[in-house]
Amino acid sequence: MENYAQYLFIAGVVVGILILASYLIGVAALYRFFLVRNYQHKWMAFFPVANVYGLVEATYGTHESINLFGKDIPSIFIKFHPIILTVFGGICTQVPFIGGVIEILCSIAIYVIATIIYLKQFEIIQKPISIPFAIVCNLIPVVGHINLFIKCRGIANGKYDYSVD
Repeated sequence: MENYAQYLFIAGVVVGILILASYLIGVAALYRFFLVRNYQHKWMAFFPVANVYGLVEATYGTHESINLFGKDIPSIFIKFHPIILTVFGGICTQVPFIGGVIEILCSIAIYVIATIIYLKQFEIIQKPISIPFAIVCNLIPVVGHINLFIKCRGIANGKYDYSVD
């Protein structure tokens, strides 16, 4: 019995180290993107939720609305889309029959919006990527983080200033 506890402890430590490494790679990539975009609030790269807000603003600028699928959507919705859609999906699970379907649709919407933002990032720095690769990068975030960091390397700070988009 004692051996199982040791193995679980070691597995927990290894998983914790991998999660921390993935987080730090993501922070480094996002911080580098913020430098390339001359984004003023670089500290947002370090905090979950704030990093999504900063990413959307650094990617699309400070516009009041963002065009997705031919519709102008308030930028505040896109900046907080993971929270809004997760809460909405969670509330909808209480609705009999269709609640689960709505929750799944909300999860898919979060993923689709994140993929669109990811594609736009690379379009801005003039290093476009394919849609299938963007999907893979969102399914396996560490791949996306490493890709963003590598693509932003060598680009001068402020070259693609977000405030002039």
